[in-house]
Amino acid sequence: SINYYKSEESESGKRYPIQDFENESEEENQEQYQDFKAYFFSHYQIVRILGQGSFGKVCLIQHKKNVKDIYAMKMINKFGDPLEEADYEKQYQERSLGTYTKMERNIMVKISKINDPFLLRIKSAFQDSDKFYIISEYIPGKDLQYYILDQKQYGSEIAKFYAIEILLGIESLHGLNIAHCDLKLDNILVDSKGHIKICDFGYGDMMDPNSVKIDFVGTPVYMAPEVRKKSYNRAIDWWSYGVIL
Repeated sequence: SINYYKSEESESGKRYPIQDFENESEEENQEQYQDFKAYFFSHYQIVRILGQGSFGKVCLIQHKKNVKDIYAMKMINKFGDPLEEADYEKQYQERSLGTYTKMERNIMVKISKINDPFLLRIKSAFQDSDKFYIISEYIPGKDLQYYILDQKQYGSEIAKFYAIEILLGIESLHGLNIAHCDLKLDNILVDSKGHIKICDFGYGDMMDPNSVKIDFVGTPVYMAPEVRKKSYNRAIDWWSYGVIL
């Protein structure tokens, strides 16, 4: 069956499906979501590319009739980029790209239920034979890395402001038994009003206080020593937080 999440910001008030990504091999589901994909792209158009990586890209999309109805669409290639095959094997040797994407979808659905102001929310998710699609709220602005490089340094009051908002976002994640596992400046968006949104849950995982994981995840400069030893818990997010500060 299709799960739904109603977008509060959607001017049209539509209810778009959030596919569970687990039944991708079932023909009936494939036909159903191919139909939805056709419906979706008949109503929305890609405005521009917001970012691009080895396994996909993020685009700004807009309703063709209602220009206020805008989202960010993350498109993940199911088979990776052949030009990045060596990196793909190195980084994803423990879990497949599909497994990470399914976990990202599940995490974002869980986040959306609490409506936390510092965590990015999902709007829809579907797939076809080549790609996974995750539609999320659009945050007009850049990431914190961009602003730090642009400003060179922040005053102590601004630094404290962002530090508190990031801390609250991490606490909300851990309250849901979610570990981000790749916290870094690039994954913290700053909206038009100057507030942060933690995004990109591709490395995230469901972890309660007693969970121990062995997957190699994250970005080296922000990575806790325990990750390299392949025995860590969700406290690795606090190490990354310390590096950010």
